[in-house]
Amino acid sequence: MRQLIQQYRPANRVKVALVVEQDYLGYMDVLAALDNIQYVDVSTSDEALRDADLVVTTASITLPDYTNPEAVPFVWRLNANSDHYARLYGIVHELWIQKSHLEKSELN
Repeated sequence: MRQLIQQYRPANRVKVALVVEQDYLGYMDVLAALDNIQYVDVSTSDEALRDADLVVTTASITLPDYTNPEAVPFVWRLNANSDHYARLYGIVHELWIQKSHLEKSELN
């Protein structure tokens, strides 16, 4: 039962900072894809970079110094295909599993 609750009402969430040019044609697609994952909090604000677990950005953007140094970087390709979306999902899912195990071990 706990696993079902964690899947649909997750207590821990992966914080994703999306730093992609908003005039990029696929911007809304990647934003919607991240927003549709139950255990993701996606933000496009600069403030989100401070405590993000994952930073999705394009190669042309330089991240500010206050970006969380422990955040996992993911370079979004402008010609992203389904494999690229799958890699992004895989990273997000792995971060969520790590955070879930960390939370569980802190409870014990």
